[in-house]
Amino acid sequence: MTELTTANAVITVENVEKLRAYEPEAEKQVVQVLYHTYPYCGGGRFVASGDTKSADDNGMIIVTKGGRRWKRVIEGEERGNILLWGADPSGKNDSSTAIKAAIADGKTRTVVIPHEGKFVINETIELGRVSLIGGSKDHFGQKAAYSSLITGSDLDGAMFTKVGKNVIGIAFHDRNQTHTALEMTSYVNLVQNCSFHNFKNAIETPGGVDLSLLDNTFTSIETAIHFQDAPLCTTSRFIRNHFHYVHDCILVDGELYGASFVDNIFERVTGRAIHGKVIYHSHFQGNWWENRNGAEEARCVTTELYQQLFCNTASANYAVFGWINVFNSDTHDNRVGGVMTGEGNVVIRTPTGQALRIDHESIKSECDQWTGKGDLTFETGYDKVYSNVGDFYIMAGNNTGYRNRDMKNGSLVFTSRGNDGSWKGKLHFLQGKDDDGNDLKESYSFPSWSIGGLVGEADFQCDSKVRKTTVAIPQQVLWDGGPSTGTGCFTEIDDSQPGRVRFLLEDGAPQLRNYLIHCTVHTRGVICDGIGHINVYGGSWRAYRRAKGFDVFFIDRETGEAKTPDRFCLMLAHVEGNKLEG
Repeated sequence: MTELTTANAVITVENVEKLRAYEPEAEKQVVQVLYHTYPYCGGGRFVASGDTKSADDNGMIIVTKGGRRWKRVIEGEERGNILLWGADPSGKNDSSTAIKAAIADGKTRTVVIPHEGKFVINETIELGRVSLIGGSKDHFGQKAAYSSLITGSDLDGAMFTKVGKNVIGIAFHDRNQTHTALEMTSYVNLVQNCSFHNFKNAIETPGGVDLSLLDNTFTSIETAIHFQDAPLCTTSRFIRNHFHYVHDCILVDGELYGASFVDNIFERVTGRAIHGKVIYHSHFQGNWWENRNGAEEARCVTTELYQQLFCNTASANYAVFGWINVFNSDTHDNRVGGVMTGEGNVVIRTPTGQALRIDHESIKSECDQWTGKGDLTFETGYDKVYSNVGDFYIMAGNNTGYRNRDMKNGSLVFTSRGNDGSWKGKLHFLQGKDDDGNDLKESYSFPSWSIGGLVGEADFQCDSKVRKTTVAIPQQVLWDGGPSTGTGCFTEIDDSQPGRVRFLLEDGAPQLRNYLIHCTVHTRGVICDGIGHINVYGGSWRAYRRAKGFDVFFIDRETGEAKTPDRFCLMLAHVEGNKLEG
């Protein structure tokens, strides 16, 4: 290579201290320094300079006793490498001064912690808007083969304060679990691929905006990450971090808004994993909680205020062995509210005890016992300009692809939990509002005591008063020369007596209660002459309007003689007991 010197050879000097004692023999003379302070570390080439003003910074500029300047020649090395400033990679001596000098150098915004050793910090270092970069990390942060920073016996306070930029690839280790590794500035910080071992507090920050913690390891720590004092922390990301033998992992004193927790592992944690005053509009994905390390059972995500986990999203989170899964649990009170996926379900939940669960075969509205009923609404969209409302379809499957054969359509089934699956609800059709703002509705139910049909009531307003009228979807019965459609529910049908057809239910079957019968005769000249009720027991019809059957009587219109028509139909509606709200 071309030498920047007027001499025939490059002078070799053992270390920086001896360079201070050596006066340049010519301008631009080059000197090779073997090491800075400690053997094999921080050496390099220096060139004599005519500069008479620059101060000795013990790294880039060395001032001789005679006032001459030696300036370091950077040949592919990073200017911020702390070995160039006299750091001791053996861990026997304090490297705080060297790191401070590297930070103070105004020509680099990156301080490099080489992976050749471990470096002791005996003084708190203000990092500011300078990045701290290492080559790798160790799971426990103390092996010499990694970029290790270790607390010294004289350190009083945090290792680094006012950390305002990036910290990457460093192994931090505290000797006695009394210190804090990093005190962040809380705005646009990145901590990545670092390990923290045996600290009282690994990372502290006064709040947090756009803070990213990626691929870090925390072991044997009292509190790993603590957001202090600020009322609101936003847009922070916690991705692929591992918490092992930690008491509290992520603590937020204020509200946590818009955070992301992805692929983190919480293992053998004795305190809280993720905790904030309020947590909302945040995302949880692929996180793993395992083993409470002997501590009492606890929720994997908690808040200081009750039921204040709302409007979040979550998927594929797993909590076992002492951890309570607050994402996909069957109960909903004080669980994570928002949209949850996992275990084949989608759960849309409020943290106040109600949820909608969707799986491969059902959509269910769920509620904890104390919350009361859980309503479920399906609503179509509408055009806000022209007020056109979309139609609502319920479509049963129809498979026509199997060997080109048409398949039967499925059915729409109303059922319920309990009552052997029988549905005892009501169908309400809202008709508007009355003068007091209450719903006017037409309502139907399937009474368990009837043999078929729907019964109900309808509200209508007349002269400022809400009145009710009976409505029904009747059961249909057809006689066509004998029993036909709709007659199968009757145990006995007797037409042996002219002009009378008897319909009977067997004992113990659903009863007829206060039913309405409309008869239409299709045979000309024959009319219906009335209905006779057959008591369940003596006086049951007169006292309770209950019957186990009925007779339908017919006569010839002209002669008045009994005559059974060839064809007639009945419509039966059951109205008793249909008591509706309002």
